Amino acid sequence: MLYTAGASVRVDRMKVYCLVRDRGNDAVVPDQLEMDQYRRGMLTWDGLRVSYLAKLMTSEAEEWMRRVSSEAVSHDVVLVSDEGDYERSCRRLLAEMIMSMFSGEKSLRYAGELKETGKSI
Repeated sequence: MLYTAGASVRVDRMKVYCLVRDRGNDAVVPDQLEMDQYRRGMLTWDGLRVSYLAKLMTSEAEEWMRRVSSEAVSHDVVLVSDEGDYERSCRRLLAEMIMSMFSGEKSLRYAGELKETGKSI
């Protein structure tokens, strides 16, 4: 099962992929300069979205997504980022792209965003 979560949610007993550089996930980590520009209002959500989705179309990103989608068939996998707004988050775009590309060939399900519950998830 595939999930997404903000960085403040404590996740136990799941394979966690943080959308942070230098953690083996660089192929799908949003560009830091563009994220900074978006946070400062210098880049719109639509501009960031288009740029990020283009990055996810690279062969390196596709390979990463294929591997993670295979893991999510038999294990709980969560994509984590520090973005506060789920609707405008790269973790949501990444989950949607994984589902779009691989759910037809695998028994893959996306269970959505995990919320803070006051206990470990």
